[in-house]
Amino acid sequence: MPGFGKKFSSWISKLGDYIWPRMIAARKEDAQSSFSTGEKVLVIIIAYIIAVASWIMVNLDNDFNLNLQLELTTGEIADNLALASPIPSSVDVNINGQGWMLLNLYNSPPTIPVTLDNQNIDLQSQVQSIISSYPNINITRVQPANLDVQIETKISKKVPIELRTDVEFSRQFNFIGAPIIRPDSVVVTGAQSRIDAIERWPTQVYSQENIRESISTNLQLEPPPSVLELSLNTTRLSARVSEYTEGELRLQLRVRGLPPGREVVFNPGTITVRYDVPIEEYQGTQDVPPFAAFVDYADLINDTTGLVTPTVEYIVTAPNILLKSTQPRTISYYIVVTN
Repeated sequence: MPGFGKKFSSWISKLGDYIWPRMIAARKEDAQSSFSTGEKVLVIIIAYIIAVASWIMVNLDNDFNLNLQLELTTGEIADNLALASPIPSSVDVNINGQGWMLLNLYNSPPTIPVTLDNQNIDLQSQVQSIISSYPNINITRVQPANLDVQIETKISKKVPIELRTDVEFSRQFNFIGAPIIRPDSVVVTGAQSRIDAIERWPTQVYSQENIRESISTNLQLEPPPSVLELSLNTTRLSARVSEYTEGELRLQLRVRGLPPGREVVFNPGTITVRYDVPIEEYQGTQDVPPFAAFVDYADLINDTTGLVTPTVEYIVTAPNILLKSTQPRTISYYIVVTN
C-alpha cells in the first residue's frame, strides 16, 4: 500500500504539471482564453480532486489509532455437548498503524476463528496471529483478552408453557373459565446446568384492552438465549369471553359437626350472597344455587362473643361464578339443648 501511495503521488504531480498552466491561462480575459466555459469548469473540478487527493495522501502516510469489531467464528462441538454460557459474536480490537494499512483493515476486516477444544481461549494471541499478516500494525488492546468456555453434557427437558397476560376487559366482561394454550409444553435443549434450573418457559406478554370478544391468536414464546434451543416458537391462545351480570341468592345457614341433642338458632337464619356470573349461566344459578353457607359447631363452642362469621363454599364446580360479597358478615346465635 505505501508503494501505491508513492505511485499515486507521482501521478498527481504529473497531472498538476499539466493542469496548472492551463488554469493560469483560464484566468485571462474570456476573449483571449483558449478554454471554453465547459473546459474551465472541468479544470476547476480536476483541481479540486487533486487538492483533496493530495490532502488524503499526506494524511494517510501518518499513523492513526483505529477501533475494530472483529467477528468471532466458532467451530462445531460434539452433538452430545453444549455451551453453558454464550460466546460473544465479536471481539473489540484497538490497533495503531499507517493510515493506508488501517484503511485496508477497515474495509476488509478479518474474522477471528475460535476452536472450542480448550476451556480457556487466549483471544489476544488469536488476534495477534491474524493481524501479524498486516505489516506495521500494532495491537494496543483486545477486549475480551480471554474467553472462559464452559462445555457440558447436552440434555433435553419438557416443561410447561407459562401464559403471561396483561388484559383489561370492557365493563362487565371477563373470561369464561381459564384461557387455554395449545400446545401447553415445550422441549428445551442445552447444557445440563442450564436445563436443570428451568421449570417452565414463558410466553411473551399478551396485552389487550377493552376486551369484549373471545380470543384466538398465535402467541410467541420468549426467545431463548443462544445456548438453548426450543422445540417450538409459538403456541395458540384460546379464551372464551362473555358479558357478566350480578346475581343474588339467600342461603340458609347450616351447622357442621352438630352433635345429637343440640340445636343452634341463628339471627338472622339466612345470609345474602352476591356474585358475578355469565349472562347465559345466570338462570342455572338461580335454579340450583352453587353456594352453601356453613358454621362449624366447634367454632361455636370456642366462641365467647356470641357472634360468628359464616363460611360460604362452592358446592358445585363453578369456575365462571365469582363470589363478590356476603351480608351480613357476622351472625348472632344461641345453642339449645334438646334433651
